[in-house]
Amino acid sequence: DLSYTGPLSYSHLPYTRCLDDSSTTFDIAILGMPFDSATSYRPGARFGPYAIRSGSRRQSPGVGYRLDWMMNPYTRAEVIDCGDVPINPYDN
Repeated sequence: DLSYTGPLSYSHLPYTRCLDDSSTTFDIAILGMPFDSATSYRPGARFGPYAIRSGSRRQSPGVGYRLDWMMNPYTRAEVIDCGDVPINPYDN
């Protein structure tokens, strides 16, 4: 996929519903929490996980080399995107 196509996952990582499937193996999981029921005047935090995934579309695990660390952190651990926690906004 090109950097602007394909399913929306964090930094083009493999997307798995790991909360539904316990057989998935991983070291690090990216898990969104779309929750803003605690705010009263300006809600919008529920869009945070989508915005972070949208902003990470220019990143890729293949070119994740960090000069600070002198390594690619994606090669040391199995990192996946587990999607968002299923939240019921009416039952908090």
